[in-house]
Amino acid sequence: ATAWQRFFVTLCGALMNFILGVAVLLVLVLTMGKVGSTTIADFSENATSSAALQEGDTILQICSNPCWTLYDITDWFYTAEEETYNVVVLRGSEVLELQDVTFTPTRDADGNVLYGMDFRVEPMKKDLRHVIVMTCDMYIYYSRAILGSFFDLLAGKVGVEELSGPLGTVSAVNQAVHYGWREVLSLLALLTINVGIFNLLPIPALDGGRIVGLLLTTLIERITRKKLNPKYEAWINGVGMVLLLLLIAVITFKDIFHLFT
Repeated sequence: ATAWQRFFVTLCGALMNFILGVAVLLVLVLTMGKVGSTTIADFSENATSSAALQEGDTILQICSNPCWTLYDITDWFYTAEEETYNVVVLRGSEVLELQDVTFTPTRDADGNVLYGMDFRVEPMKKDLRHVIVMTCDMYIYYSRAILGSFFDLLAGKVGVEELSGPLGTVSAVNQAVHYGWREVLSLLALLTINVGIFNLLPIPALDGGRIVGLLLTTLIERITRKKLNPKYEAWINGVGMVLLLLLIAVITFKDIFHLFT
């Protein structure tokens, strides 16, 4: 097989995880009772954000971060405390920048937090267009979260001790099973997209490393007009595989240690 044929086969194999992730997310969206938008429907009792926001406002940004989906909004409200953010909204045909908008968690009669926001959003009509848009938005949301974790790991914001291997994955699946099949599907989508992104990293022994290697090999052969010895590629992939197996072994031992402590 030529280098381009090998490149095409490797790329198709690498994309299979992404295709599976899309399929799982599509099932999740289709089985949702309602598909939430980013437009405010109404406010909960004693909502503080209603002093600046209005019903019908579409949230475009929070602290300069774009809000494409409801998940982008709820990501900001994960504590049981009041939060103050700068918010950009679309009100009618006008884009407004609202400074220091305070949000209060919605609580039940006993004072327990129901959710971090003090407003509810309008549901979108679940037609073909919105289903596709929501599936793509969820895929982008998951991908951004995974890539953010990779960048945090490289920047030292997240330690290796927070990584999970096969045992950690099994434990996460067991926990998801207790919450229901939707949580299992959500975790499956996250795992498949995670594997797909990780597999495309330019690391020897991974598909991303092989793709980069094939492109470099083709470029060098075009320039030098000489065919490279395949043993060099095999040696690089072998070293990468050994390092990858060592990383998996370290993470697995870490999971075992946490399992029995």
